[in-house]
Amino acid sequence: MELWQAEEARLEQAATEAEAARLAEFNSEGSRFERLRAERDQRLAETDYLLMADYPLSENQRTVVQVYRQSLRDLPSQEGAPWDGGGEETPWPEIPTWVKA
Repeated sequence: MELWQAEEARLEQAATEAEAARLAEFNSEGSRFERLRAERDQRLAETDYLLMADYPLSENQRTVVQVYRQSLRDLPSQEGAPWDGGGEETPWPEIPTWVKA
């Protein structure tokens, strides 16, 4: 019985340490930057169609989209990055209201 309890305690400790290591990696600056860039890239991809030469946008609308996309590209170099890795604390630029992404 003692041997079993010791083994159970050892396994529980190992699981706790593994979870702590996983969380440390998830919250590391490098991982947060990866998640930030992945979300940023997704948001850029969602607006790619707007810059196609034959997509019907006025010059003003095209400029607004270009500014929005540049703001997304600049996000990882802003002070405070990577924040929470692209979550709620990330200061995402506002997508134009008329865009259907």
